[in-house]
Amino acid sequence: MLLSLAASAQGMKPVKDKATKKYGYQAKGKVWVIEPQFDAAAKFDKNGMAEVKVNGRTGIIDGQGTFIIPAEYDNISKFDKFGYCELMQKSGSVKYRGIADLTGRIVLPLEFRDVAVSRDGRLFFGEKDAPVAGFGYERLWGIYDAAAREVFAPQFYTRPTFNDGYAVAIDGVKRLKGIICEDGTVPVPFEYLAITRSSGSYKCLATDFTRVFFSGDLRDKQVFRQTGAVIPYDPQGDPVRAAAYRCGPVGVRFHENSLKLMELRRDLLGATVLCSDLPIEWGFGGRFVRFEPVAVQPGTTGSMSFSNQRSYVLKALLYEADGSLVKTLSNYGYFEAECAQGLIYAAANGQRWLALADINAPGTRAYTLPLTGYRELIHTDVCHGLGIDPNAVSKLNNHTDFVNRCMDIIEAENIGITSYLPIVQDGAFAYAERDASRGMIFHRPFHMGEVVNCSVKRSEGGAEVKLLPELVCHFVDKLDDPYYKMEGDELIYWGPNNARTVGLSLIASKRGGTQDDVHGTGLAYDLVLSLYEEDGRWMRTLAIMPFADYVGNGMIVFEGPGIALLTRDPFDPRFEGLDKAGKSSAESGYGSEATSGSAAGSGRTQPAPQGHSQPSQHGRQPATTTPAGPTSRAEQAKLAQEKKAEQERKAAEEKKAAEQAVRDRERRIVRLPGEPIPHTLSALEAVR
Repeated sequence: MLLSLAASAQGMKPVKDKATKKYGYQAKGKVWVIEPQFDAAAKFDKNGMAEVKVNGRTGIIDGQGTFIIPAEYDNISKFDKFGYCELMQKSGSVKYRGIADLTGRIVLPLEFRDVAVSRDGRLFFGEKDAPVAGFGYERLWGIYDAAAREVFAPQFYTRPTFNDGYAVAIDGVKRLKGIICEDGTVPVPFEYLAITRSSGSYKCLATDFTRVFFSGDLRDKQVFRQTGAVIPYDPQGDPVRAAAYRCGPVGVRFHENSLKLMELRRDLLGATVLCSDLPIEWGFGGRFVRFEPVAVQPGTTGSMSFSNQRSYVLKALLYEADGSLVKTLSNYGYFEAECAQGLIYAAANGQRWLALADINAPGTRAYTLPLTGYRELIHTDVCHGLGIDPNAVSKLNNHTDFVNRCMDIIEAENIGITSYLPIVQDGAFAYAERDASRGMIFHRPFHMGEVVNCSVKRSEGGAEVKLLPELVCHFVDKLDDPYYKMEGDELIYWGPNNARTVGLSLIASKRGGTQDDVHGTGLAYDLVLSLYEEDGRWMRTLAIMPFADYVGNGMIVFEGPGIALLTRDPFDPRFEGLDKAGKSSAESGYGSEATSGSAAGSGRTQPAPQGHSQPSQHGRQPATTTPAGPTSRAEQAKLAQEKKAEQERKAAEEKKAAEQAVRDRERRIVRLPGEPIPHTLSALEAVR
C-alpha cells in the first residue's frame, strides 16, 4: 500500500496555478490531484514525500496532500536511508535542530545546535549548551536512542563514532579520551591523551605517558610504563593552580642539590647564607620536591587569600622520580623573600628553605653563599605571594584556555619522553660503527660546563661563537600506536652531584652525514649526543646531528641544535695560538716531530733556523753580502721614525686585540677563523 502510494505520488509534478499563483500537484492528464495551496513545492521523493512552503515555512506532505510534518520550520533536510530528516528552526540568530521520521514523529526535539544519526540508524546525536562545573556552559554532544531516551547526557567534545558497539570519545571537560559503549557504560575512563583502534584492539596513551593496551572486547588489559615518564602536576580544575605552574618555583622539580636548609648569618662584611642538606629522605631513585598551592577555607593557618570564598596554602610535597606522591613535607608555608640565589620558603615547622634558581647548583652537602638582592615578599594574597598575574587567572576562567593550559602542563612535564628510548641500530653496521669510533673524541666524557648552548654568527673571515652557561635541548617527540606528537625545550639536569656526563658516538646514516675518511669503513655517520648517569649507565639521547660545523679553540660546534662541546677552556691564555687560523698544533708548527715528518714526506727542504746559513750542495758556505745601510743622518732618522711608527701601530693593534679578548671573555664569545669544516671524521677528530 505504501509503495503504491509512493509510486503514484512520484507520477505527480508540482504546477503553479496562474490564477491563484499557488502551487499544487497534477497527474499526467493535467488533472489537479492536490489543489493549489502552497507558496512553493518540490517533487515527490522515492518515499512519496514532498517538501512544500506555506507563509515562508517548510513542511512535508504525502501523496494525498496531508501534512506529515507541519509547515512550521525554516528548513527540512531530505530523508536519509533510515527514514529520518533534520528539522531546523531559527530563534533570532540561533538555529535549533531536531530529527523526525517518515511518520512525522519527532525523534529529537528542536533544542540542539547540531544533530546526527549513527551509521546503523539506531542512535542519535545532539549537540547543545551544557553546564561545565566552574566554567559556565559549553556546546557538548549527547547520545539518544530511537525512543529519544538519553543514553549519554551532553558531555562529549566531538561526536563519537561507534564500531562494534564501542566508540572512542573525548570528554568535554578535560578533553581527554576514553571508550564508551552504546549501552551507556564507560568501560575505559577519560584519562588518555590518545587512543587508536587497530587489529581489533585499542592502544591508549595516558597523561603520564604510560601505554595501555586493551583487547577488542576490553576484557584484557596490558600496561607498559615508559622510562623517564613523570605523573604531571595536576591543576585539579583550578585556574589558580594552573596559572601558578612554573610561575616562579611552583611546579618546578627541586632535587637534593637545589633545595637547601638555610641559616642566615650577618657580620660586619654583610650577610651570608649557610646552605646544608634538608632532613629529607631523598632515596636513590631521583625523588624531588614540588611546591603546590592548595585551596583551603579562608582563615586557615598560613593561608593566602584570593577571594572571599577561597584561600590557598603553599604545600611542599615529596614525590618519587615517576611523580607518585611520597608524603607531605610542609602542610603550609609561603615564600618569605627572594634573593639573587633564589626564593626563601618559610615552612610550617619554622625552618627556612632556599629554593635555588639554578637546578644545577653545586652538589655539595654544605656551603656558604653571599646574600645579595634580598627583598621581602608580600604573602597575604596568593597573587603577590606566588607572583601570579591576576589577568592570567581571569583568562583561565575561559574553559578552552584552561584546557589548553592543562595540556601544556602535561606536555611540559614529559617533553623529551622519546629520548629515553634506545636508538634502534642496524646490526649490519655494528662492526663499522665500532671501527669508526676509535678516535679519542668518542671515548671522552664531557662534564657539566663542557656541553653548553651556543649561537653562531657567520662572517667572511670565519664565525663568532657565543657560548651560553647552560644546556637546553630541543626535543620533538613522535609516538606511534597511538600517534601523538609534541615538541619543546628542556633544561638538562646534571644530577644531584652534577656528575652526569655526555658522550659523543656514531650511528650509520642513510641520509648522508659525516664521511669516514680515516678508518676505511666507507660509510657516512650521524653524530649522537647521549646523557649518562654517574655510574656510566646510558640514560637518554640529547641530540642527533649529521655533522659538526666548526672545530677549533678546543670546541666542536653544532650550529643546527646550537650546542658546543668544549675539550678545554677556550679562553685559557695558556692555549693561545694552539689553533691559530683554525689549525691543530701539528699543522701550526707546534711539535718538531710532526713538522719534520711533514716536510720529509713532501720532499721539501726545511728553511734553516734564523741566524744560521744552510750548506750548499758542495758543502761550502754560501757567500754573504751585507746590505747597504743609510748613507746619511736624514735617512737614518727617517728609518727610525718609520720603525717607531710601525712599533706603535703593532702596539695599538695588540692593545685593541687584548681589549677585544677581554670583552669576548666577558661575553663568552670565541672567534673561529675559516669556513665550516669538511663533513669528515678527520676534520672532527682534529679538535685540540
